[in-house]
Amino acid sequence: MRIKQLVVGLILMAAPLSANAAWRVYHGGRDAPPPPVEEHTRSRAGYVWVGGHHNWRHQHYVWAPGRLVRVHRGHDWEDGRWERHDDHYDWHDGGWRAHR
Repeated sequence: MRIKQLVVGLILMAAPLSANAAWRVYHGGRDAPPPPVEEHTRSRAGYVWVGGHHNWRHQHYVWAPGRLVRVHRGHDWEDGRWERHDDHYDWHDGGWRAHR
């Protein structure tokens, strides 16, 4: 019985960590990323279009195309963004935010 309580407790403690896993920050280059590539968005019932963005890979920016993502009820999609930080740019992942 005690082992079961311990396992349930560990799972409950880890839940907030996994829920926030999508909100990561990645270090990029010293130069600003290029402007976004123009994409032809698609629509589909029950899905939201998540626009593409530039990733920092192997010391240069690489375009990652947009995609459709299943809607999460009660949440809005917030796009990721590049932000200047000291002498480089950081990418802040997008993700789902609860309605306000």
